[in-house]
Amino acid sequence: MRLSKRIAAVALAAVMAVSMLTACGGGGGGSNGGSSSSGSNNGSSSSSSSGSSASSGSSSGSSSSSSSSGTTTDEGTTTLSKSRTGIIVNNVLRSGQVCIVLVSDEYDKDNKTYPQETLALSGKSMYHKTANESGNIVFSEFIGDGKTNKSYVVLYPESAEYQSAKKWYTDEKGYNTEKMTVPCYEEYPYDPDQAGVSLSNFDQNQKVELGTYTYKKTGAVYHSETVTDKYGDKSIYCYDNTGSLKLLVERTVDKKTGTVDESISIVKSITCSVNPSLFKLNPNAKTLDELIVPPTN
Repeated sequence: MRLSKRIAAVALAAVMAVSMLTACGGGGGGSNGGSSSSGSNNGSSSSSSSGSSASSGSSSGSSSSSSSSGTTTDEGTTTLSKSRTGIIVNNVLRSGQVCIVLVSDEYDKDNKTYPQETLALSGKSMYHKTANESGNIVFSEFIGDGKTNKSYVVLYPESAEYQSAKKWYTDEKGYNTEKMTVPCYEEYPYDPDQAGVSLSNFDQNQKVELGTYTYKKTGAVYHSETVTDKYGDKSIYCYDNTGSLKLLVERTVDKKTGTVDESISIVKSITCSVNPSLFKLNPNAKTLDELIVPPTN
């Protein structure tokens, strides 16, 4: 078991989660204040209900209650440029940076937590961190440095995956793993263009469907703005009455079975600035070869 098996999934997750905010291959975000105040003003200009969900999204939710975590209603349409989400996107395009902190509502049985994800883009650089719900215990990081064209996949000792790898090298391979008490990393080439890192492709006229979204877990009702991609999958942005973005919902449809699945993330924060230190490798991290010692015959 080597760290390289994680890199594709981690990088893809980071790009997709950030690009959710435009659902068209670009990036999204905005400062907490910008999302709240300017978004609230924009909401009144774009629709009295400021929210959305596609009509097909609404029917999809009702047809897949077993896999859906929320329901939607439809109240009209607008364009991305006139939506609250569009304001957030414009804030990001002006700054060229975005950092989003999310908490998944899906429980991670291995790490025994609701994972917190930190996702950041700055120019051509990309960062993704997975931690426990409070964010004080780090499980993994992906760092893509657009200046050096190097990337790093880092696993931390507190993660279930790290402990599983340690056990495998100890029990199955007979290695001495006593040094496996610090973060472990592998380095790879990094091609930002191939990774799809971009803060562009903002379609001002992209259709946004307005309505409400009811989160089944809490019963909270949010104003929603839904964008549908070319595959029929939906990104639903859920705002409270103050205009703050509270939930990001991805609703996908299995093309063979028609089953609708939802992935929900609670928005902890969005900022239009990224700390450059995120793209620096943890100085305590070591390569796997530095941490394991093969058995002697």
